[in-house]
Amino acid sequence: FNLAADLSYSNVYDEQTQAVFYNPETGVSEVCPVNVNGNWSASANLWLSHSIKKFRLLSRIGGSYSHQVALLNEGQSVAPEKSLTLGRSCNSRIDVMYMAANTTLIADFGWRFSNPVNRLRGSRSYMRDYDMGLNGNIRFLKRFDAGGRVRYTLRNSSIAASGNDEQTILDLNCSWSFLKNEAMKLAFEWNDILNRKKSISRGASPNGVYEYRSHIIGRYFLFTLSYDFRHTR
Repeated sequence: FNLAADLSYSNVYDEQTQAVFYNPETGVSEVCPVNVNGNWSASANLWLSHSIKKFRLLSRIGGSYSHQVALLNEGQSVAPEKSLTLGRSCNSRIDVMYMAANTTLIADFGWRFSNPVNRLRGSRSYMRDYDMGLNGNIRFLKRFDAGGRVRYTLRNSSIAASGNDEQTILDLNCSWSFLKNEAMKLAFEWNDILNRKKSISRGASPNGVYEYRSHIIGRYFLFTLSYDFRHTR
């Protein structure tokens, strides 16, 4: 039975940001770097691990708090306004592992919730992420390996028009080792058989709540043939 904890704190002095100043008489806008203070963050985590014969439990629970400052001028104000965003989040993860001579199974579950608040706009938003998965690998006849991974993810947030966003990923792989000392290996891997993999990240800053989506490779398979020269003695 093992128990551990960690605390962290960071503070940035004279952070540099861009400020927009507007002269209503001339209609000229001036953009210049300005130093601001008040950007700091803190986090805490608690770790627990325990082993019972071939089973091992790993768990973590933690939270964070951030204080972010920026200067915004969304209209044509003479001077920019200070935008303060307070970020609060908590998260947890549980991993259960089974490890035998020829078999490995890992089940995991994760949860994350964040609730940023912007004082300038008086707005509040939320972001929730859940994920669970099962990874496994088995070795049989001393030369064959087979395994796979299935993972389910659910994302939910207050971002406009985003709604619930879920995905299920299924990957499979197998390999055959042969020749003397199993030096040669032929492997096959098929990634995201369901072709539902997505790349999405969400967060908040003094400029607003954001969501990034990027294109990634969908379903694909791969054959590899490798030779380990360390086994040729």
